Amino acid sequence: MNDIEAVKAETLPIPLSRAEICRRSRARKRGEVVEPRQYPTGINNHAWRGGYHSARCDFCGDIFFGPKHELKHRKYCSKSCYWKDKLKPDRRRIRVHDKIAEKALGKILPLQAVVHHVNRNRKDRTHSNLVICQDQAYHLLLHARKRIYDAGGNPNIDKVCAKCGQVKPKKDFHISQRGDGRRCYCKLCQAQYHQERRSHGILNQSSRSAGN
Repeated sequence: MNDIEAVKAETLPIPLSRAEICRRSRARKRGEVVEPRQYPTGINNHAWRGGYHSARCDFCGDIFFGPKHELKHRKYCSKSCYWKDKLKPDRRRIRVHDKIAEKALGKILPLQAVVHHVNRNRKDRTHSNLVICQDQAYHLLLHARKRIYDAGGNPNIDKVCAKCGQVKPKKDFHISQRGDGRRCYCKLCQAQYHQERRSHGILNQSSRSAGN
């Protein structure tokens, strides 16, 4: 037996005999307190993963500590160093429309910024077709307003029902605490949706579980 096999043999927990397993089981049934098995600690434990080690950050050069199995794939001491290194011009891998937007803006785009295509054609990279959005939420808002406009409504006072696909005034939608303040289904479609669920017994089951 070489040194590696000897270390592995020391780190494995000692198996219990059949008699010891039966004795502990009978003691539990009698209500007696059974002490837990004592496992070796540190490097002698069977779950030893290398302990804590030190590493140097690739961006700021500071020394940080962590488990050995995590330091194999970790190169930065914090998320800020990760993003600062990723936003370097020579380290970034960005799309063509992002480069065009940065050239027109005169600086690197913020981290949360998103480039919107007005005509929804990603291959059309003309300046008039690109809009820089501050974040993804504003980007989705532009798509929602464009959807209402294409359907023949006014984005300020109308909304498209997600069930029937018709353009209706916002007053025909129930109030919600999310999104634009209105539900995605109109009042008629919402009532029809609940009626379908009642016919299948889904609402009754959910109300019973909530009451219990």
